[in-house]
Amino acid sequence: MTKKLAVAGTALLAMGLLAGCTSQSGAAVIVNGTTISEQEVNDLASEIAGAGGSRLNALNIGVTVAGAKPILAGYSDVVTDDYKSAAIANCSTTVGVEANEDSSSLLKDYCVIMQLATDNSDFYDEANQALTSPDIELNPRYGDLTSDTGLPAFLSTDDRSAPTSDATN
Repeated sequence: MTKKLAVAGTALLAMGLLAGCTSQSGAAVIVNGTTISEQEVNDLASEIAGAGGSRLNALNIGVTVAGAKPILAGYSDVVTDDYKSAAIANCSTTVGVEANEDSSSLLKDYCVIMQLATDNSDFYDEANQALTSPDIELNPRYGDLTSDTGLPAFLSTDDRSAPTSDATN
């Protein structure tokens, strides 16, 4: 597993972003009103598993994309189709995960966001600000966030199986 994915997952927990819950059917997490579905998290976890990624990493990528993607609109002069293609092709260097045009939209968006954050300090500052205290609702199906670890059992970096309806810590 790359350090970048591990750091991203740790940062998510350290910032205490996994708070609240959502009863919206099919949602894994809702970030500032943007829904990341359970299916998107499952698919992305499978996609990044070869690089040592886990469900926690997939959830973190979803949170990052949902929080930072709206800011990309202000950088349309920089984020051209060629820029996106280059960012996706360079994803193994910037993120540690191989990506291509057939990758999931979450992974491709994450590659672009991470590349732009590396290339453009203004974007980095805006994205960092947006992700400092987002409004996050986690689906209660993913466990009880009040345990000693504060982490649902299925989000363990060792567990890549889909959550069950009785998932608890």
